[in-house]
Amino acid sequence: MPSRTLPPPPPAKVPQREGTQSIERALRVLRLLASTNYASGMSFQDLEDASGLNRSTLYRILGALRAEGFVERHPASGLFFLGMDFLALGSASMNRFNLRELARPHLVRIAEQTEDTVFLSIRSGADSICVDRQEGAFPIKALTLNIGDRRPLGIGAGALALLAFLPRAEMEDLVARNARRFPSNPAMAVENVTALVRRSREEGYAFNDGQVLKSMCAVGVPVPGQTRRQPLAALSIAAISERMRAPRRARLVAILEEEAKALGAALVARGAQPLGG
Repeated sequence: MPSRTLPPPPPAKVPQREGTQSIERALRVLRLLASTNYASGMSFQDLEDASGLNRSTLYRILGALRAEGFVERHPASGLFFLGMDFLALGSASMNRFNLRELARPHLVRIAEQTEDTVFLSIRSGADSICVDRQEGAFPIKALTLNIGDRRPLGIGAGALALLAFLPRAEMEDLVARNARRFPSNPAMAVENVTALVRRSREEGYAFNDGQVLKSMCAVGVPVPGQTRRQPLAALSIAAISERMRAPRRARLVAILEEEAKALGAALVARGAQPLGG
């Protein structure tokens, strides 16, 4: 009777939690790199301190991300940066719903009506990213954000609008996650952010009355998904303080809300879902 060759044993399965944990840690590193200015990078020590990962784990994660093109390391300084593959994925994700193209007419209309600077922001994990900007005709420009700038959720009117109108448990979790990052802006400690969130929920819009930059104020509203508690993005207006006094501020909020509602409906029609993380 001919002998049979037994099939090789199946590969050992990696426990599901272990695999999930590795993904979570890699994403934590990517988000830390994304939260810095793209031109400045981060050192290994800074990443180790901020991530809470031990040295050997962080070394393995960075090695894997570099091999896949998601992270780059400067040969002279040794600093780590986001790689072009990661940035390309981000652009592809945004283009899925043609967000900027859909939003552009809304930004232009707001800027024409108000003559102030208008911003479009989206959520990325515990951060807000400015993805577009339209300047108005008023000669004093409030250019408080550049396209691509990231801030912790809660810092600035657009980021506050994205945070404040989330379900309460999710909002509180994000405030806790960002607690260590808020003190980089002395006026925005956890208690200040919590108070701003409470006021935003009560008034129905976010108002930054000079906490980020003195003499500059901003208002923001969420772009609603299926409900207002599922923001798809945020629209905000920034201007000098004199242009944000109560009567005019109410008019700005009304303009923002009208355009945000229309943009949200267009995004929902294309199947857009809230960005989490």
